[in-house]
Amino acid sequence: MFYAVEALLLSGEMSFSKHSAVISAFALNYIKSGIFPTKYHRYLLDGFKARMTGDYEALVEVTTDDAAVHINRVKEIVEAIEKRIEGDLK
Repeated sequence: MFYAVEALLLSGEMSFSKHSAVISAFALNYIKSGIFPTKYHRYLLDGFKARMTGDYEALVEVTTDDAAVHINRVKEIVEAIEKRIEGDLK
């Protein structure tokens, strides 16, 4: 999900070196403007938090249901971003 957002920003000639900057730029340029629904910003924030928890906290249990929620969100946002990028290239 993060890399799809990064690709979207790159398609608009925006590049950032920090995860927080990518998330902020996505919100500013694509959420606040109404291009994408606000839930996509929440998906990105939740996904980033889950990744950080998984990477840096010991003994974290991830349920199948938790993983399924993130997988479905990834599919949804990546599909929307692909359509946006393809539309911009036409």
